[in-house]
Amino acid sequence: MTGAGVGHFENYSATYGSIGGVILLMLWLYLTSYVLLVGAEVDAEIEAAARPGEPRRVARAAA
Repeated sequence: MTGAGVGHFENYSATYGSIGGVILLMLWLYLTSYVLLVGAEVDAEIEAAARPGEPRRVARAAA
C-alpha cells in the first residue's frame, strides 16, 4: 500500500508544485499592487501637507 503512494509521489509533486507556483505568483502580484497603491496614497498626503494654504484638488472622471 505504501509503495503505491511512493511511486506516484513524483506526479503529485509536479502537479502541486506548478499550482503552488501560480498561487505564489498571484500573491506576489497582489502584494506588489497593494504596496504601489499605499505608496501613491502616502505620496499624495505628503504633497498635500507640503501646501497648507491651497485647497485639495479632487480628481474627477471625464464624462
